[in-house]
Amino acid sequence: MKKPIEILWHIGYWALYLALLLLFFLLLTITGATGPSRGLTLWFKLMTGFAIIPGVIGFYASYLYLYPRFLADRRLVRLLVLGLSCSAIAAVAGILAIALLITPSFLLGDYWTDIVFTFSSVTLVAMINAVLGAVVRGFVTGYNDINLKLQLTQRNHELELELIRLQLDPHFLFNTINNIDILISKQPEQASAYLNHLSEIMRFMLYEAKTGRMPLSKELDYINKYIGLQRLRTPNPRNIEVNASGDLSCWQVEPMLFMPFIENAFKHYTRGEQGYIKIKLNATAGRLEFSCINTCYPESRNLTTSGIGKELIAKRLTHAYPQRHELTYTRENNIHTVNLSIWQ
Repeated sequence: MKKPIEILWHIGYWALYLALLLLFFLLLTITGATGPSRGLTLWFKLMTGFAIIPGVIGFYASYLYLYPRFLADRRLVRLLVLGLSCSAIAAVAGILAIALLITPSFLLGDYWTDIVFTFSSVTLVAMINAVLGAVVRGFVTGYNDINLKLQLTQRNHELELELIRLQLDPHFLFNTINNIDILISKQPEQASAYLNHLSEIMRFMLYEAKTGRMPLSKELDYINKYIGLQRLRTPNPRNIEVNASGDLSCWQVEPMLFMPFIENAFKHYTRGEQGYIKIKLNATAGRLEFSCINTCYPESRNLTTSGIGKELIAKRLTHAYPQRHELTYTRENNIHTVNLSIWQ
């Protein structure tokens, strides 16, 4: 909790506390127990020693010392002993204040029973404020813990996203640059176009992918540029299909949400005459469907087995779309399929 907000909590608490004391005085005035003029001065002096000083001591002894040192660690016996001791000290301070502001005999009376009653009453006031101080400190601590957990969760999400970004195969960059180098002498215009695509992909990964959610159309544009570069190193580029349908404008998605599946498809698919990759994306106002199908070698695992890639993807989806997504992997006859559904 930010410091100004915490200070406002304290101001609000003591403003309410003083308002209750004033309300009590007004009730006494209405019932005729005290006069409105001289009674207010006397009431203020009395409450200074009876309620304000013991209350402040009890509240802040608990808020600043007892709670963080003992209650947070559940050392309840020490907390009880020290709490009673602090309340007793607060009561003594309050009684001394009354003695100085009014007269030493005002609350103590003529008998020892009066002294015990007064001391017990002021101690009880200090104890009540000590309990309330612990409650307020517990609320502030709990709020800070929740806020810290949210920050850690967000940071963890960012780190996981960074790991997913780093999974871009370095061989893809190496081979793409080599292919562009070959095209420079044969087809310079096409080589320049591919080089611009590569530059845009790197810019997307370095800058745009670090922002929040982005339009689905922009994510699809990045996918198409990535696949366009992959076709450079593919013997049968016509066997790579991308189909997008529906209303893409109604969706904002996490950056690079589908890329881990597509990258793994290119990494593991069979590059012979029969090899293919089929990517489908369908968007409606309430549901987004993505599928990636690729042929694969018998020994290839893709993402069907456990590993850091699959675990990070699952965590990211859970964080971004809790209870609003379904991810399945299937493999049959050396055909690997990933289906991802997200709904509003």
